[in-house]
Amino acid sequence: MIIESINKKEALRYLGIKGEPDSKTAELIDVCEKELLKVIEPKFLFRKFEIAEVPDGVDVGNGSLFLSGEGIKKHLVGCKSAVLMCATLGQGVDRLIRQLQITDLAKAVIIDALASSATERLCDYVEKEIRSSAENYHLTTRFSPGYDDLPIAIQKEFLSLLSAQKKIGLCSTDSMLLTPRKSVTAIIGLSDKKTRKYKSCDNCNLKDTCRYRKDNNHCGK
Repeated sequence: MIIESINKKEALRYLGIKGEPDSKTAELIDVCEKELLKVIEPKFLFRKFEIAEVPDGVDVGNGSLFLSGEGIKKHLVGCKSAVLMCATLGQGVDRLIRQLQITDLAKAVIIDALASSATERLCDYVEKEIRSSAENYHLTTRFSPGYDDLPIAIQKEFLSLLSAQKKIGLCSTDSMLLTPRKSVTAIIGLSDKKTRKYKSCDNCNLKDTCRYRKDNNHCGK
């Protein structure tokens, strides 16, 4: 995938800017977008696994990975298989943001927001690819480690199962942060029947800081 432009309206939401920005801010955002697009290297992986509901969660790949919690169980109800996906914008984005945090903090903040928007676009693209490869299935929305009561501590096992470090340079730190930072892991359920969107705002770990909830909205996950 090649990203040629970034959803600036989404980036403005990350920045906490409502409505249209002033002319100087808009001009700076355009400059930052061009700088960011030069260093973005979108990469992704996904793989289908058979799954089975077990008492405390969901078993993936006959013991290859255990997804614990009631949230993921509800999300994957009626699914006999699921796709594990991961996506990243690459190390160049991290390097650019670190450099700008020293030389131009305003640009660093804007590029961080633009990169978050680009990451979401990349994930949407990966989801379309998954849909194309699973035409006979109904798909759930994406559900990531750290959502609801699914532990973020599974990141290393998750990435290892996909050989993500070897294939696209994506790994997890000891504190379970993804590196490169602008990266995502997620689970998408596959069902023979139409799936129900499972929203878990009340139990989500981000409910107190979520930008969507502040606008009386939700992320749709």
